[in-house]
Amino acid sequence: VTPRAIPSVSVVSFHHFIILQANLRCKMFLNKLGLFFTLLIIVHNVNCIYADSNVPVFIWRTNSFSNPSSLPSLIHIGREQFSSEIDSLRKKDDLVVVFQEDKLSPEDFQCTLDDQSCFKNLKNLQSTNEYLYFPSVESPVQVLQSKSNVEVVTLDNTITESRQHLLASHDEQIREKIDTLQKSNKDFVIVYTARNPSLNVQPKHRVSRQADNGTKDDKTPEVHNIDKLVLLTFANIALHTKNDENKPGVIINPETYTLNDKSEEGFKLYEVSLKETGKYELKFEISMKSGYWSASSFTFYEGETKYDMRSSVEISGIGDFSFHCTPAIQLIALSQDLYPIVTITALQIQPFLKEHEGKKFGDSLDCVGFMSAPILAGLFVTFMLAAIVALGICMMMDLKTMDRFEDPKGKTITVTATE
Repeated sequence: VTPRAIPSVSVVSFHHFIILQANLRCKMFLNKLGLFFTLLIIVHNVNCIYADSNVPVFIWRTNSFSNPSSLPSLIHIGREQFSSEIDSLRKKDDLVVVFQEDKLSPEDFQCTLDDQSCFKNLKNLQSTNEYLYFPSVESPVQVLQSKSNVEVVTLDNTITESRQHLLASHDEQIREKIDTLQKSNKDFVIVYTARNPSLNVQPKHRVSRQADNGTKDDKTPEVHNIDKLVLLTFANIALHTKNDENKPGVIINPETYTLNDKSEEGFKLYEVSLKETGKYELKFEISMKSGYWSASSFTFYEGETKYDMRSSVEISGIGDFSFHCTPAIQLIALSQDLYPIVTITALQIQPFLKEHEGKKFGDSLDCVGFMSAPILAGLFVTFMLAAIVALGICMMMDLKTMDRFEDPKGKTITVTATE
């Protein structure tokens, strides 16, 4: 009997089928992986877009709110939360009047004009009835515009005065509108907010890590022990005006460091002054109470001109800890054009309850957050390696060895699509 020739075509088809199946599964896995990273990028971009629309919201009603707010006042509130909160606070027929600023941040409520608050009328409303204040709400104007019986009043932002006068004039406009509405003897709700924040308009400058070429002065910054109550050091102080916003700025060299002790029983308050004779002076206050301390009320003098400033970073500490910030801290003027800007680089400061000898700081609290760029880069590389390893394991699991062999004397092997 002549043996039958081995049909190698079936074996080749079987191997070809296995390769096609493996390629198909790998392509499906890569498509899913690509879709995952695409969605991740989209979510990140959406968060970046809406991060800038978080603004404070002040709410006041003629009578008590129908349902007290259940939201904590110091958390970030999203659109859906704010929408449901408005629905629960107002009554069905209440008119909602929204006063909309172009730019507003929680720091603006600390504004003062002629030793009074720029929002004296809003403060009076707080004492007459219930009110709510949320420091960070996502796009509140868009949420309110989607409601019924809502009137939006856009406050004029073209007044050519300081920002303090601008906010004070808007406060008067709100009072006049409230007086008009109260004559109708109907309940209404007042909302004061903005479209964009005012504090995030200035970019943060990168601190260069390039090695020095030896032409600059490498002196260690001097530590100043001001009246033995405050330790202060910094690398430099620069002044930026509107006309030189793209330039390095004018370097301020303080010549005198003074301290005025305004403390009372149970409360420490120091007024610190850094002055360059005849040109510039920077003043701020340090308050100490219940184991905490913080710096506030920044004032900058350029000749005879006075500017109220706000810090881009909260300067504060606990107990015997000092505050340290290697990136530049910006003191931004509370004016309409947000200039001048005073930049302090490598600031470290620490106040003391009692007189302190020497110039040694305590342990420092740094202004840089925990999630730094190197940590984020490490996490990204880790996820990429994990994805590559998962892809490799998937490919290896799809490989299958042959478990059937063709017998020359037997029936021809056929491979179906399901196998």
